[in-house]
Amino acid sequence: MEQVVAAILAGWSMWLWWPSDPADRLKPARPLTLPRWMEAEPGAMPSRTRWLLGAGVGIAGFLASPFSPILTLPLAGVIVVAVWVVLGKMVSGRTQTARRRQEEALPEALDLIRLCLKAGSPLRSAVATTASGLPAARSALGKVLSGVAVGLSDSEAWASVASDPVWGDVSKDVSRAVGGGLSVERVLVHHAQTARRRVKTAQLTAAKAVGVKSVAPLGACYLPAFLLLGVVPVVASGIAHVFS
Repeated sequence: MEQVVAAILAGWSMWLWWPSDPADRLKPARPLTLPRWMEAEPGAMPSRTRWLLGAGVGIAGFLASPFSPILTLPLAGVIVVAVWVVLGKMVSGRTQTARRRQEEALPEALDLIRLCLKAGSPLRSAVATTASGLPAARSALGKVLSGVAVGLSDSEAWASVASDPVWGDVSKDVSRAVGGGLSVERVLVHHAQTARRRVKTAQLTAAKAVGVKSVAPLGACYLPAFLLLGVVPVVASGIAHVFS
């Protein structure tokens, strides 16, 4: 029984690992709604990789378990899902740093695009100028430029960045404005102001967190000095006075 289950899990792992048909990428993706606690954080491992690692841990746990297969098989399934969910919540420090830089550069990038539009440049030229001048915004704006280069309209190219964690809201509104003939500059001004408030709030939160985290180290440094200079002399003086 254990060999059969292990073979099934191993086959599932190979199916997850095996590259998919490139033609499948041209097919429209089927929407899948997951509970909030199962959704992966932006920048986490791809879902396929997490399933593969979860299957490996589940197989190892199933083979190493001393209990009967009837009890171990459901537990292995729970382990697979748990590993998949936990890895989806883990984001590397490098990814977090890159995202923070993108968030900090967002207001400046929007202002630069707006100024280029105000000077008479087309939207795609303004995007190209901003991408070349701000490396932190080059990743998202590069996708927009790539879409324009393959023949997409400005509205479609901006819509392709809708899933970006930093530029997603901006891209949706810009795509809507371009497609509906509305003013893009107003959209950029609104999102620039919102992004500045968000960055300022994040900076204040980070500064407060540093202050809270520094309490324990400072206490560990000053507490011995306080005991030696304030408490020990008083106790020693009291003891000396009692025995004198």
